[in-house]
Amino acid sequence: MTLDAVKCDRCVRKSLDCMFREHRRGRKPGTRLIKPNAKRSLDSPQGPSFPEGMPAEGDTRRPSSPRDERVSDFWAESEGLQPDGLLSHQAMKGKFSLQNILSTNHGSTPDRPVESVSPDDPTRCGIVSHEVALRLFESFMTKLNPFVSQLDPHLHSFTYVRQKSSFLLAAVLTAASKSFEISLYPSLHEHAEKLYMEAFRRGDKSAETVQAIMVLTYWKEPNDTRAWMSVGLAIRMSMDLGWHKLGQDPARQEKLTELQQREIRNDERTWLVLFVYDRSMSLQTGKPWMIERTPFIESAQDWWRHPLAIDNDPFLCAFVTLRLLAAEVFDLSSPGNHYPAPRALAILQNRIEQWQNKWLDVVDPGSCHNFMIRFYGAHQSLQLFSMPLQETLKNQTFNETCDLKPLWISYHSATTMLRLMAEFPSFLSLCQDSVHVMTAYSAVLLIKLLLSSPPMISQEIEPDTIATIRAAANVFTGQTAPLSTSCSLQSRFLNNILMEFATLRRPRPIDRHRSIDRAQGFADTNAPTSNATSFPGSPATAPSHSPIHQTAETHSIPTARPYPQPNPTNPDQAVVQPQSHPPHPQSIQATYFHRPSVPNPDPAYDTPMAGIPPGPNGLPAVSNMCYNNQLDAASNFVFNDEAMWVGSLTKPLSSETTAALQDIWTEDTDWHTTTLTPDLRKIISQTASKIFLGNELSRNKLWLQVTADYTANLMKATEALRRWPQTLRPLISLFLPITRQLRNNLTQARKLVIPVLDERRRSQDAAVREGRVLDRHDDAMQWIEECVNGRPYDPAGMQLALVIVAIVGATDLMTQAVFNLCEMGDVVRALREEIISVFRVEGMTRASLYKLQLMDSFLKESQRMKPLELDNLDGLTTISVSMRRVASDDVYLKDGHKIDKGTRLAVSNCWMWDPTFYEDPETFDAYRFVKLRQVSGREASANLVSVSPEHMAFGLGSHACTGRFFAANQMKIVLCHILLKYEFKLAEGSIPQPRRYGVRAQADPAAKISLRRRREEIFLGDLAD
Repeated sequence: MTLDAVKCDRCVRKSLDCMFREHRRGRKPGTRLIKPNAKRSLDSPQGPSFPEGMPAEGDTRRPSSPRDERVSDFWAESEGLQPDGLLSHQAMKGKFSLQNILSTNHGSTPDRPVESVSPDDPTRCGIVSHEVALRLFESFMTKLNPFVSQLDPHLHSFTYVRQKSSFLLAAVLTAASKSFEISLYPSLHEHAEKLYMEAFRRGDKSAETVQAIMVLTYWKEPNDTRAWMSVGLAIRMSMDLGWHKLGQDPARQEKLTELQQREIRNDERTWLVLFVYDRSMSLQTGKPWMIERTPFIESAQDWWRHPLAIDNDPFLCAFVTLRLLAAEVFDLSSPGNHYPAPRALAILQNRIEQWQNKWLDVVDPGSCHNFMIRFYGAHQSLQLFSMPLQETLKNQTFNETCDLKPLWISYHSATTMLRLMAEFPSFLSLCQDSVHVMTAYSAVLLIKLLLSSPPMISQEIEPDTIATIRAAANVFTGQTAPLSTSCSLQSRFLNNILMEFATLRRPRPIDRHRSIDRAQGFADTNAPTSNATSFPGSPATAPSHSPIHQTAETHSIPTARPYPQPNPTNPDQAVVQPQSHPPHPQSIQATYFHRPSVPNPDPAYDTPMAGIPPGPNGLPAVSNMCYNNQLDAASNFVFNDEAMWVGSLTKPLSSETTAALQDIWTEDTDWHTTTLTPDLRKIISQTASKIFLGNELSRNKLWLQVTADYTANLMKATEALRRWPQTLRPLISLFLPITRQLRNNLTQARKLVIPVLDERRRSQDAAVREGRVLDRHDDAMQWIEECVNGRPYDPAGMQLALVIVAIVGATDLMTQAVFNLCEMGDVVRALREEIISVFRVEGMTRASLYKLQLMDSFLKESQRMKPLELDNLDGLTTISVSMRRVASDDVYLKDGHKIDKGTRLAVSNCWMWDPTFYEDPETFDAYRFVKLRQVSGREASANLVSVSPEHMAFGLGSHACTGRFFAANQMKIVLCHILLKYEFKLAEGSIPQPRRYGVRAQADPAAKISLRRRREEIFLGDLAD
């Protein structure tokens, strides 16, 4: 076929003369494709050639000039009859000027050759060396770029960016230096600002220029007020480039090279980021957005599925869909109201929850994307429900019939945002400024809520609110950032609003007992923070130089004065007994476990999970059973007689630890990163399940997951429910997602435990009928069956309760111990030497575990420095408490003080930081209790399992933890395996920060460590007996 017979589809459709060429669209303006010779024979690929533009022999058409081609293109490719479709294409594609519109040259002139590296390049200007620039660039791409999803790591290499745009390179290096090389920041920032001014003066328009402007606004100077205008400039620039007409054309892109496709996706990605930024700025400032919805933007939820998508694309698509969802709030607002109808709000809230669940399953759980999705989802809920809440507060319509849902969701969302600060502290110094704006918004709204809501509400939520804001402020303070950075500004802001709130709220009456009152209060034994009442005449707290405790003023009060009484309207409050009133068994023998009253047996035991009613605290009734007498009896039976059996458990505990570590931490000899707390929770759970449930379920993946989830969810559910009055908790628990998860965990546990128990019962019944010897399983399930002796009970709930007892304290202490070891290389070496020397001689037995004196001392010192239970005095003074109990009868102490029946009691642990008992108590000394074993009178109390008034982390007397012997051996065995089999260190950027759950100060649940397998000096599997 000759070229004369060929006519392209476009010219046939538009009835134009066809000057056939290879497809020209999508190519760089000013370039042409070289046409194949018309007369070249298919059989002779090396046929004669002709000068360009001249006709081949036999071709009767006149030669075509480049101008002819451009004229033909101009008239043939016009789209639509609007100005942007008819006038000069280059004028509508970023070169809008009168000269280009009125140009008689319809095509584009070739671009001038561009020097490979611009003279404005920061390295050529001598601002930074090439090596440092490369390091800063890599830091930006790996640490900062994931927060904004701006650049494609496969496209934007250091060389590519240098050649494309010195402005973008300068912006990237400026942002990176602010976080990683602060000494270079001033000069790089000045250079980037200079290039910004030059780009604006020249009217530069390109994807790189847009990206550079945005990078400078993400991590800008604190006093920079140009963000709104800069984003507007970037949007106008993008529209001038035609991005507002972007549309996906897979067929067209298939014909392009990978580089061309990535550059097209780079434009699309930048436009999507601009859309998110534009909508976010609108939400934060109340100003109108600029970018409207388009089919391309609405299809963004699947844009990340492209074969050339990068790891950050799912995160970007998640944010695009969230901003589209936010727009519906305004679309659904009625003319008379500034917010949608209640039913519409409920639908939108459900969609936000679905959005969050969907995208959390897509992104990497360990990445910053997990934090950002949860944070922005909570922020969206806060903004959504703050609108009806505003009307309620404005009209003062709080009454018995008032809808509390806007208040609850607003309050919950705001506190969630602040608690995420403590959960992900390593991300705070890297995230963009918008995160800090949203954080400030959540804190201010909470203070506004305290000041505007009626006393019946504000009094309930104030302690938790103040503690949450203070905890967030402490996390920002702990970033050790320069004074002018976002973290330091945020820390000062949060502390300032707390001070302002303290001056605005009603002052307390001042009298001669003012200093006494300050040392008194009531401990909310379950709320995240509270006012604690210490007994008169006692040191309420530890010495002032203690690293985590402060001293409150105390005064001697006559012993005839009765104990402070908790507020009868707040059943969560408890009296904190000072150690000036030692909790001897004969003094408080009438006190028992602090537990709610739950019907026994619970009629819900035999009902489907959906029918399980909440207990009086809002948790599933069977969860409250953790404190019931039948659990007391079972745990006492299991643990009080452990001297007879704990020694025989060394081998199964060791073998189960080996299996758990191989599965969770693997045998990988390369460094890899993991989150410590959930890993140790699984390891502790698996080893404990071996003892409690035997072989049937100890390695069942679903059971291990259920126990780990149930433990974590119970903590979270308790924290969530304590924010509400006790009378409302059963109702509120029906709607909280976390309590629904808790009930689902219990359902799963029953489906696993009950069939195993039923099979055991059938087997035993058959043995009785046949006269055979009964099969006896040496595990807690068997022991509890014998203990209850036919009385009704919930076996799954009992097992979960036992696992919680075993998991919570052991996981926390083990986590804190490993965090400590990450910074104590000399102690790690000493512990390994002790393990090897003891086990080589005696093997791994109960007796040899007792001889690991340094390990015993190290664990006890870790427990002393960061106990599991902490509380606040009036939100100002921190104390440690233990032995939370409730008096079942009136109790009279030796000094004449009386504890009334029903009083909830907790005992202060302040002596754990008293220099009278511990030399230099604020310093961590791994050898402290090894040395105390040599001190006359202290040797008996220097063991990990020993209890004494100066170290009551395990309690005291008959109220001491009965499972501490099992826990101590379990932790030592696990730690032996970890020390001999792995090298470990804190992951880069990880700074562990304890997190508060009620009066519990849990070791950082989100902090990461890096580890790798090492060759152990001795094989522990051969030594366990």
